[in-house]
Amino acid sequence: MEKKQNRKAHSQQTNSVIRTLRLLEVLKESTDENHPLTQAEILKLM
Repeated sequence: MEKKQNRKAHSQQTNSVIRTLRLLEVLKESTDENHPLTQAEILKLM
């Protein structure tokens, strides 16, 4: 049972890291000082 919980926690951490990296990628590719994005636009791109 403990192994199952550890796998679930690890999976959630992995998903969080992947989402964060994707967010950084979207921001890097689609924004600069003169071209910001709203949260809604970022969510569409993700």
